[in-house]
Amino acid sequence: MHSWLCSCHYIQGSHLQSSSAMLRVLTRTCKRAHIVPVLASLRWLPISLRSDFKILLLVFKALNGLAPSYIYDFLTEYVPNRPLRSCTAGLLNIPKMNYKNLGEAAFCVYAPKIWNALPLHIRQATSVESFKRLSDLFLWKQSHFCVVLKLLYFLEIHFRKINDSGMRLILFIF
Repeated sequence: MHSWLCSCHYIQGSHLQSSSAMLRVLTRTCKRAHIVPVLASLRWLPISLRSDFKILLLVFKALNGLAPSYIYDFLTEYVPNRPLRSCTAGLLNIPKMNYKNLGEAAFCVYAPKIWNALPLHIRQATSVESFKRLSDLFLWKQSHFCVVLKLLYFLEIHFRKINDSGMRLILFIF
């Protein structure tokens, strides 16, 4: 099951992310309205980042003794040969794999890779609830929805400036 979560990152989710129609029904959004603001208001993560969130939560629980021991056995803490600042960073060792695509999708490779990409304050969270909150917010900021919202906000501000100056502009966002 864990390898399925890791390999979900490699699946292009066109057939998996056909949830916009379902989302329109649930939120009673007009058919022609943009779906990005609705997704942003709900703070839903894309499927690949949602699977990353679940893997990160599993790693956090394993490192804190809240998950089965066989999951902890897949993870090895990074121990440098000499004293470095990274000794106390809570990093995990990423094992080398021979197979590029299948090896990177393995839990023992992919989990440390995304764990090490987290900021230090998230890796050092004191409880499961604080880790969930911090990592979810971090992943949401990394998602393309946040980038699109910043772009929409930027265009809205500039559209208002142009509109206030008396010029007419028609803006289409696809």
